[in-house]
Amino acid sequence: MTFHYLEDYCILGKNYSEDAFLLDTNYLLAFTTPVHPHHLSTIIHTIFLIQQKAKIYINEIVLAETVDVLARGFYTEEQFQLWKSSEEHANWLNKHRGTQKEYKDKKDEIRSTFIEKIVKNHEKPELLKYYNKKSTDLLEGLIQSRLFHISNTTSSQIETCFNFAQNIPLQSNDAFIAASAAHQSANLLTFDNDFKKVIIGDNTKGLEVKVFTLKMTNNYLYGKRSHRLMNTLDQSLKDVIVQAVGGHDKFFVKFG
Repeated sequence: MTFHYLEDYCILGKNYSEDAFLLDTNYLLAFTTPVHPHHLSTIIHTIFLIQQKAKIYINEIVLAETVDVLARGFYTEEQFQLWKSSEEHANWLNKHRGTQKEYKDKKDEIRSTFIEKIVKNHEKPELLKYYNKKSTDLLEGLIQSRLFHISNTTSSQIETCFNFAQNIPLQSNDAFIAASAAHQSANLLTFDNDFKKVIIGDNTKGLEVKVFTLKMTNNYLYGKRSHRLMNTLDQSLKDVIVQAVGGHDKFFVKFG
């Protein structure tokens, strides 16, 4: 399957009231952690579609995966900062140069301990509750903003999920996300390359899902195109971008 690109799809002045999109986990995460090279671009183009009346959906699988990814992220960052301020880190620097890659590898090492030290730590269940709360607190305002419609699970959708899992080489959670998009007659917004390798559809039911992503990085975005897109937005939607960037000061630095 060939990915379609939002940059080519988003046209100033066009009405998208007949169009629908379902956000994959990595797209929803963009609204909470816009540090990835494509995340800010993701937010602006998705908000533009909402402004132009497109329906944007999420489902239970996407929400659950997002909470899990955020919890791991909070845990990783906290433990990494504790490690950096420890004597262990000072001793580590005697054997390492402290390059960006070495620190990234250390973060990956810490992240890999989340299941063992947090999820399966039944002696201290408050740890998992703590990280889950930090994650849900971050998501709560975004969900309550009603930017996104919640895709309700139906028995027909579950049947399609099983069909996709059996006939399309996707993991079960991805099959469920694809089935949810299919039943909303929605396109799928994702960065997941697994979706790029398959054709998502069920010819017997006339279901087909187009997969969209972005090619425009954040750095390229800080130009005329972003201003044209954002100038079309209602202030309430523009505020979502301001909040995602980190406030008005940081927004001004990026966009002037």
